[in-house]
Amino acid sequence: MTLALAIRAADGLVLASDSRVTSPRGETRDTSEKFLQVSRDVGVMTYGIAAPGYAGITRLVNETKINQYSTFDQIIESASKVFKSEFEEWLNKTQEIPEDVKPRVRQGSGSLGFVIAGYDDVKTKQFRIVSYEAPTFQIQEIVASPIFAAAQWHIAQYLVEVTYYPEISVKQLCNLAVFVFLETTTVETTVGGPIQLAIVTKSQGYQRLHDDDIQRIIENVQGQICSFRTELLGVAKAICMA
Repeated sequence: MTLALAIRAADGLVLASDSRVTSPRGETRDTSEKFLQVSRDVGVMTYGIAAPGYAGITRLVNETKINQYSTFDQIIESASKVFKSEFEEWLNKTQEIPEDVKPRVRQGSGSLGFVIAGYDDVKTKQFRIVSYEAPTFQIQEIVASPIFAAAQWHIAQYLVEVTYYPEISVKQLCNLAVFVFLETTTVETTVGGPIQLAIVTKSQGYQRLHDDDIQRIIENVQGQICSFRTELLGVAKAICMA
C-alpha cells in the first residue's frame, strides 16, 4: 500500500508519498519512485500496483515533452489515456496475477491510482488537484476539499483534517506532511521507507525536496510528535478512569 498526499496551502501545494512497495507475497522494498515532475508547475504521483504506476507516470512525462503540452488541461486530459493504456498493457503481460483473476482486477476499483497536482496558469489561475483510479481512469477534480489522501487515508486523513487550517503555508504544510507520515508508519507496516516530498508555488513552480531537507524536517518535528503522543496518552488514561 502507498500513502500519497496532495494538499493545498495558502501559497502553494505540497505533494508527499512514501517509498515502500509490498509484493503479493508480503515482501517489502523501500526503493519505489512514486512521483515525478511533469512540467514547470505540475507533478504526478501514483499509488497501488507499482509496475504500471511507474510506467504510467514515466510515459506521461515523456509524452508531455514530446507533444509540448503547456497547459494544465492538456496534461490532465492526456493523462487519462496514458494511465488506462499502461494499466491494460501491464495486465495483458504480467505473470504476477493468474489469468482467471485478471478480469476482476481489470474491473475493480482502487487497484491503481494517480494524482496530478500543480498550478494552472492559463484557465483558472489556481492550484489544482485531480485524481484517476482504475478501471476507468476518468478525471476527478478535488474541489470540495483542499486535501487528497490515498491508500491509508483512514489514519492520515484524520490527522490532516484535525491539524489543517486554510491559512497554513507551504513550509508549515511540509512539517505537517512529515508528521502525518511518521505517525502512519507506526501503525501501518505497508507504509514506510524514505518520505518523498515536493512543493509547487507560483514563483518557483515544482520543486523536489532533497533527502537532507526532509531529514531536517523530521528532526524539527520530533518535539511536536512527543507532545502529541503524550497528549493522546493523557486523554486515553482519563477516559479509562472516567
